[in-house]
Amino acid sequence: MANGSNPVEPVPGQPGTYLNPATGEVFKLVEFRDDDVYDTEDLASGTQAAGTRIEFFVTLGDKKELDTNLDTPRRLPRGSTMVIQRIGLDVPLVVGNTLVSVNDVKKIAYGMYMRIEINRIVIAEGPAYKFGSGYGIVGSTTENNASIVSIGVASTAAKRDLAKQHFITDDHSLYGKGEFLARDWDTDATTQPNLASVNHVRLHLGGRLSQAATK
Repeated sequence: MANGSNPVEPVPGQPGTYLNPATGEVFKLVEFRDDDVYDTEDLASGTQAAGTRIEFFVTLGDKKELDTNLDTPRRLPRGSTMVIQRIGLDVPLVVGNTLVSVNDVKKIAYGMYMRIEINRIVIAEGPAYKFGSGYGIVGSTTENNASIVSIGVASTAAKRDLAKQHFITDDHSLYGKGEFLARDWDTDATTQPNLASVNHVRLHLGGRLSQAATK
């Protein structure tokens, strides 16, 4: 009798799921890792009128891996599941060859309101500075009129876990928005933020991600 392993067969319609005909065992071949799904949007330079809004996970267009790791609007990659444990917001300090003003980062962090939803249910909301990503660079600089700044402490240990973890699949709808709101209640703070240059804003949903090794 020849020795060798029994061939396994893919289960139709179930990505990453296989059957061992010899034993009847059904198992999933997946990759598990601690990682983020993320998307990036841009804010034009100039005054951000009340109601100016950016929406995440909605328009992927020609974005590449640096700016998003999704390939279908609002959805995880096919065959993926995720336990969302944390939410972070990042304002990259460089856009192309443009160095972002530290004042712009401050205006976004303290002037933008964030809301994150799964299947139209709000899982987190609040001012942008609430969502420290733990990513970014720290240190000092000798540049004129410049400094290094990030939303929250740039340390993975500084990532704040959600009070409740959320299990999602590729059937769940992801959505996030950032918005500059009118503040008519305070006559001393009604002037909307004026950004010196174009800025990118990147939203991270972090946690335990599993993806089918084959689809």
